[in-house]
Amino acid sequence: MRKNLFSLRNTSRVFLFVLSAASFVHGQNPAPPGMTPQTTGDGTPASITLRHTVEDWNRITLEHSELKMAPPNLGEVDKEANYTRERWQMQWRDLDAFDLYIVRPKGVEKPPVIFYLYSSEVASKRPFINDGWCQRATADGFAAIGFVPALAEDRFQMRPMKQWYMSELQEALAETTHDVQMILNYLQQRGDFDLSRVGVFGTGSGAAVGILSAAADSRIQALDLVNPWGDWPSWLKTTPLLTPIERKDYVTPEFLVKVAPLDPVKWLPQLADRRVRIQIIDGEVKQEKESLDAVEAAAPREAKVVHYATVAEHRTANDKGRSFQWVKEQIQPHGPYARESSAREETPAAAAKP
Repeated sequence: MRKNLFSLRNTSRVFLFVLSAASFVHGQNPAPPGMTPQTTGDGTPASITLRHTVEDWNRITLEHSELKMAPPNLGEVDKEANYTRERWQMQWRDLDAFDLYIVRPKGVEKPPVIFYLYSSEVASKRPFINDGWCQRATADGFAAIGFVPALAEDRFQMRPMKQWYMSELQEALAETTHDVQMILNYLQQRGDFDLSRVGVFGTGSGAAVGILSAAADSRIQALDLVNPWGDWPSWLKTTPLLTPIERKDYVTPEFLVKVAPLDPVKWLPQLADRRVRIQIIDGEVKQEKESLDAVEAAAPREAKVVHYATVAEHRTANDKGRSFQWVKEQIQPHGPYARESSAREETPAAAAKP
């Protein structure tokens, strides 16, 4: 499934490039510095020109980066029975305005916060505008934060056609990790969220970003990670997201040196003071088993690692709204801590495998 999604990337990138070019020709030039971002005719954020976009892609923290947030622009507010969804247009880089979705439960003055970081090959805005997803994410009084990662979907604009998320992996990981910290700073400025209780639910590349973000920012206290990318030398050598022809460009010493500072395997051991769960769906990551083994080995002793034999088994274990329950429990005022169960867990089906 993941391979099929990525096989469509060239068509999607052509469409986004043409759309961006058309918007530029038809009067969507960047606004003068300091002006509020506007939207194009289809609601896509239109970038403005910023004075300060210095960014260090070798560091997971904002140290040595000079990102200045342009005035956020409230695009729309949807008020439903159990939650309110805000769509904000955010920007702190040239040509990179993006939508930030803040979904908060009604009747909770300062809710705890969970970031939902989905993998780049499936990332879209659809979950954040889906009523069922919003109800599940905000159930029990939690706010949900969602956005598309850097260099994915409509955040791929005005780029050479040979570039994409994987070719610019260093940039994509660093920028999305910095985005999480900038958004946390924004939420702190607002003052209407409980940032002493922050969690991350991440899948694939989003899980990798979750690890990097937590290592960079101690405000993140709990992480639930599904099939996290990591151990770049082995992952890039085996991932089905790359064709054999493409792969040779991603296993060179030059490419590996660039992404080495952003390897989750390097940072995961530093999260011993956080609550961490790693979910590995063995049937979905057969080719990347070596890299997932390295991620599991790097996990703190207190982390909880759960193996599922198949996607169906994982889905069954997380149905009836249980997908987000673990991370919510970890940031409850008196919730259970992952460190209470230091032993790694396996489902019976996974444990029975030779």
